[in-house]
Amino acid sequence: MKFVRAFILLLVSIMTIHVEANEPKVLTEWIPFEIHRNHIAIETQIKGQQIKAVLDTGATVSAISKNTAKALGLRRSKQKMKISGLVGKKLMSLTRKTDVKVSGLFSKNMSFVMFDELGGVDVIIGMDYLTVPVIQLDYLNKKMRFATPNVFRFSEKAAIPMKQKGQSYYVETSLDDVKIEMLLDTGNASKLAVPLDKLKGTAIESLLTDENQKFLKQSGLHKRKLKYHELVSNNFRIGPHVLENVVFHVISEETEMSKNRAVLGYDILKNFLVTIDIQNRNLYLSI
Repeated sequence: MKFVRAFILLLVSIMTIHVEANEPKVLTEWIPFEIHRNHIAIETQIKGQQIKAVLDTGATVSAISKNTAKALGLRRSKQKMKISGLVGKKLMSLTRKTDVKVSGLFSKNMSFVMFDELGGVDVIIGMDYLTVPVIQLDYLNKKMRFATPNVFRFSEKAAIPMKQKGQSYYVETSLDDVKIEMLLDTGNASKLAVPLDKLKGTAIESLLTDENQKFLKQSGLHKRKLKYHELVSNNFRIGPHVLENVVFHVISEETEMSKNRAVLGYDILKNFLVTIDIQNRNLYLSI
């Protein structure tokens, strides 16, 4: 109850409150966003200056490019943080703490991890900022809002359980009848990514050929290419939904991260009204 009350105070200027059975309900107004290179781009204030930032549920920490940090006048702190990426780990510098406010939400004093560049993105807002119970993303109409868990009502059959690992959330899917646990990542602008290690001994592995092998250019932690194979599935299942003609990438070059992490992002989520109930660890996909 203390958490709910604190959340109400933070959102009091924009929220709609309904009181029923003595349980406060909090629902923000819809906040518009843009789709930029298959990312959700939202208006954000950093140090009082307006900038577009990418909303990334797959990022445990928020990040900023060094050029953007310099343009905003953010100073480097003495602290560093070890960051894990698809192709390895690296000790990264942090900015000093500064005021950050996503449009329509609360202000938070926080640091950013500094990257040389972020693949055409200036700022990433990660799960260290998104300390809210429920996030709802309307991809079709390009808008989002935030709520407490008791606002929305879904059937139990619609719930897709999420498994929490640190500040990351995973859901179980099925790709051509192969069960795969995938990271829920709104920051993933590409296709489904599945490590080869999770497909060893399956019918999918036999489909990997020189003809469907390509190279994925990486940015961020390391500028390095990764080998992958591009295939199509007509039987991708997530919760009660079955999708056809789903393009997916099999990462065939093993690294510490690519060996263990399958990723689900924009290419699937764009088809739904997405409700992420962080507090109760459930995902709901509505058509």
